[in-house]
Parts: sequence; structure tokens; C-alpha cells
Amino acid sequence: MGFVLIGASMVLFVCLFVLPGDPLQTVQGEGARLDAAARATLAARYHLDESLPRQYGHYVARLARGDLGESYRLRRPVNDVLGQRIANTAKLAVGALLVEVVVGAAAGAFSALARSSFVDVLVTVATTAAIGVPVFVVGLLLQDVFAVRLHLLPLQGARDGLRSLVLPAVTLGAIHSAMIARLTRASLLDVLGSDYVRTAAAKGLPPRTVVLNHALRTSLTPILTYVGAGFGGLLGGAAIVETIFNWNGVGLALVTAISTQDNPIVIGVVTYAVVVFVTVNLVVDLACALLDPRIALR
Repeated sequence: MGFVLIGASMVLFVCLFVLPGDPLQTVQGEGARLDAAARATLAARYHLDESLPRQYGHYVARLARGDLGESYRLRRPVNDVLGQRIANTAKLAVGALLVEVVVGAAAGAFSALARSSFVDVLVTVATTAAIGVPVFVVGLLLQDVFAVRLHLLPLQGARDGLRSLVLPAVTLGAIHSAMIARLTRASLLDVLGSDYVRTAAAKGLPPRTVVLNHALRTSLTPILTYVGAGFGGLLGGAAIVETIFNWNGVGLALVTAISTQDNPIVIGVVTYAVVVFVTVNLVVDLACALLDPRIALR
């Protein structure tokens, strides 16, 4: 985790500061004219007059203290800017994960247990179609149906609590739930055909016990692995969803910071995303070892 964090921060830092553009213009504001004295003062304040390795050294030193720097545009600490936004994105991510796991795993399990039936064909066709739909199309469609036409849910914002969370969470989790449904079906069918499951059934155990206690637990391992690996994509998709639904999270902050070249916020958001990504993957690895002891033995 440490090597991943250091490597990601170095790549991000270099990429941002070698791109064309003038960060000092962001500090001063659009349309403002910077004279030589003002430019020198601002460059010294943000260490932009130093070499790239020294700038990175200042960044690492601040990061070790939990300080992500100061926003060029807002003139506020990045920690303060992202504080509430991280909480909002966490709510959205948890809601999307619930949609993914509950809807996707349930659909995949029903499809596997009813193999070659109408339900199986319906789930297969629906998930195949859903995988190819861009996330912004899903969001705009849900807005049109449930907010504009039926007036059941808020169109944008987060003023209505959990009601405001439904549409963005479903949008963010819809495509991933289709992938989890396909993965659950394939994994459960593979496990149901294994020797130890057939042995459990031959001993006279009830079908429910065979499926829940023997087959389903082992089949969850690849699903957890996908959830962990796909969490980075979940955070990436959050930027689009938060923009569509005007959800005040880190994704929307990232879009705004990129458009205004507010590099400290860009670095702060991506650093947060990398930390969450590697932490979730670590938790998933440990959970897989608990679910399947054979993994721990390796």
C-alpha cells in the first residue's frame, strides 16, 4: 500500500505540473492581470518558483502531516474544501454498493438456480444490454422518468435526504450490478458442479443448505474481488453522476478543479481515491481469505 501511494502521488504530481497552463492565473482569478511582483509573490507562496523535485518534497512533507495544501482558486485548505464532499461521496458510494450487491447478486443467483429457464434468459439479456449503456444515459433516463414525468424523486441536489440519494445511487450502481449478476451466475454455476457440492447433496442435505452453506459462500470470492477491483471505477463514475445530479461530492469538486486548473484540489481528490482504493482492496483480500481458507494457505 505504501509503494502504491508513493508511486501514484509521484505520477500524478509530475503529470499535473508538466501540463501546459498557468496555475498562477487560477490563483489570481480569471481576467485578472498579474504584474511581475504579484507573480513572484504568489509563486513563492505556493513554491511554484522552485524545481519540480523540491515542489514534490514540500507536497510529501505536508501530506505526512495530513495537510493537502491550499486551493489556488478558493484560497482555503484542501482538507476544508473536501471535508463535507468526502462524506457526500461516501454516502453515494455506499448506496451504489448496496444496489450492486443486492440487485446484482440476487439476480445472478436466481439466474444460476433457474438455469435455462425464462428467468435465466431474461437476466442474461437484461444484463448484457445494461453493460453497454453509458452511465450518463442511465442517469438522464432515470431523471426524466422518476423526477420529471412521475415527480416521485428529486431531480438534483441533496436537500431531501435519502430521497435525493436514490437516483444517483441507482445510476452509479446499475451497470456494476449487471456485471455482478453475470459474475454471480457464472461463479455459482461453476461451484454447483463441483465435487464437494454434489457430495453434500448426495448425503441428503436440504437444497437450501447445500446452496447457502456450501455453494454460495465459495462463489462469493470472485464477486468480492470484482467489487474491490471495480471500486476505482466506481469513484471515477461518481464524477459523472455527481455532475448530472449536482451532488456536492469529490467527483464534482474534481471536475471543477480540472476545468480551473486548481492543482491542489486535483491532487487531494486523487490521493483520497487512491487511499480508498488500496484500502478496499486490502479488506477484500482479507475477506476472501476468510471465506475460502484455501486462499490463506497459498
